[in-house]
Amino acid sequence: MKIKNPKVKYDPEAKILSVRLSSGPGIDSEVKGNVVLDYDAKGNLVNVDIMKVSLSEFGSTPTLRELIRIPKTA
Repeated sequence: MKIKNPKVKYDPEAKILSVRLSSGPGIDSEVKGNVVLDYDAKGNLVNVDIMKVSLSEFGSTPTLRELIRIPKTA
């Protein structure tokens, strides 16, 4: 799946960073620590929510590549 124009939102009150990768609906979720990964019916990642994150803590949060094992591309 090719990601086009991801939408990033941050809710400072709830301390949730959301990265919307697709406009399709998520039907399955996986929780890894403070990260929620949502997948569509084909198993494609459509949304990532990172809970309890603030700008001062963000540097210590694992990268999305580490969390979902995205292969590195050139």
